Amino acid sequence: MFVFFIIVNAFSPITGIICLICLIFLFFESAFGICLGCKVYKLFYKEKAQYCPGEVCDIKSKQAIQKTSAVQLLVLAGFIAYIFLLVALFNNQFSKNPYDLFGIFTSAQTK
Repeated sequence: MFVFFIIVNAFSPITGIICLICLIFLFFESAFGICLGCKVYKLFYKEKAQYCPGEVCDIKSKQAIQKTSAVQLLVLAGFIAYIFLLVALFNNQFSKNPYDLFGIFTSAQTK
């Protein structure tokens, strides 16, 4: 999605829907602590997900790696600084209008 939306500066209904689904999965896990990926996996394969990273689905277990350290905060601050640097350097590229990847909307407007 990053390549289509940011680098190529293109859009389509398919990429938009896939991005929306990913954002919904991320939001539910971060806001409510519900791993929708494990729930969807269970719908398709009828068994519990075996390789859930960091035991996210287990509410009672808390590993030491799940605690925030100073190094992690430093990496976060570096990432935020990197984002601001990218915006400053590529401001002209970000202000261009995106084009239709599959030509769906432009062909509908010309008819």
